Amino acid sequence: MIKNIRLRIQKYKRREFLPSSIFYIPIFIYFLYLAIRAKHLGFFTNVNPNITLSGAIGYGKEEDLDKFDPKYLPITIVVAKGHDCEYIEKQMKQQGIVYPCIAKPTLGMKGRDVKKIHNTKQMKTYLKHVHEDILIQEYINYPLEF
Repeated sequence: MIKNIRLRIQKYKRREFLPSSIFYIPIFIYFLYLAIRAKHLGFFTNVNPNITLSGAIGYGKEEDLDKFDPKYLPITIVVAKGHDCEYIEKQMKQQGIVYPCIAKPTLGMKGRDVKKIHNTKQMKTYLKHVHEDILIQEYINYPLEF
């Protein structure tokens, strides 16, 4: 019991594990401060005009992939919601993606529903949980992630 409590405390000491509602409270306060200062709620949209709303809301990850040279990107397939595991594995085989792979929703924030999938069973479980378009990418094990 005490060990479980300690693990929860350690988990919530790291910002990436905070629930979104708690994580975004200070960001929202800072956003309001900046919006008042700029006298416009959409002030942040000028940060990167190549990305819709500067990537803040409802921006698909697959739109970014077209902006990079393919030699710098992992092999990626876009899967529309509703496809089953067999279809995805067929697409993976055609593109040369093997397990483990990375699965993530095309629309997301803060790493929501990004998972490293090791086998067919995990893929089926992931598909039951995520009901939206997803990206499947080859897993690249580099020391740094950008």
